[in-house]
Amino acid sequence: GDGPREIPCGGPDVFTREDLFLRVGRLARPTIKLTRLPVWMAKINATLAYPLSPRLAQFMRFAILLAQHDAIAPALGIRRFEDYCAELTRTSPLLRERAPAA
Repeated sequence: GDGPREIPCGGPDVFTREDLFLRVGRLARPTIKLTRLPVWMAKINATLAYPLSPRLAQFMRFAILLAQHDAIAPALGIRRFEDYCAELTRTSPLLRERAPAA
């Protein structure tokens, strides 16, 4: 349904943003590469986007702010993120057709 929901995953593991981006990205595309962008360049891009789409520029500035600060939640639960992703891959038709052969 629409709106926020609680996803019972996470478990005892702590990930960096890069870890999470790579793990989630691999669900959609088995070979994924992240490209780093300097903060100053990201800020210029957000500024240039403003005349075209103020809302997108606002989101870009928010993402830049998040990327500059750690956000570590308490390690709670026993379900591992990999297990959640594996279940999602099995149950989602979109992800199932993109998943690498095991």
